Amino acid sequence: MNATLIIRALYYGIEVELICQMNHCSLVRFKERSFVVDTADLVLERNFKNTAKCANNAWAA
Repeated sequence: MNATLIIRALYYGIEVELICQMNHCSLVRFKERSFVVDTADLVLERNFKNTAKCANNAWAA
């Protein structure tokens, strides 16, 4: 069975599908249309376990 991983991201509050991510720009899909956006404007969703793990390893300033 083939399974395709769909990565979701937020682009200014709109949930989009991340197709390709590069250093400066990324290709995303929203409502069957593809757009090139600035990668810095994307917010990748993270699950609670990964966020908690990173928070435990963080150093206070």
